[in-house]
Amino acid sequence: MTSKKIAVLASGRGSNLQALLEAFPVHHTLAEIVLVISNKPGAYALERAKNVGIEAVYIPWKRWATGV
Repeated sequence: MTSKKIAVLASGRGSNLQALLEAFPVHHTLAEIVLVISNKPGAYALERAKNVGIEAVYIPWKRWATGV
């Protein structure tokens, strides 16, 4: 069985991300977190991801905001 690849959206400390990392460590057989995205450049979640070798990306959401 091939593990599912998961991307996680985070905006702060990453406590939910940490829980997911503990449930699905790198190379888990059911699911693997392969990407973390945040709309805040200093979000600790990005650092958590980098610490375990997961790609971490900051994307400023206001660039695409529609004013809604």
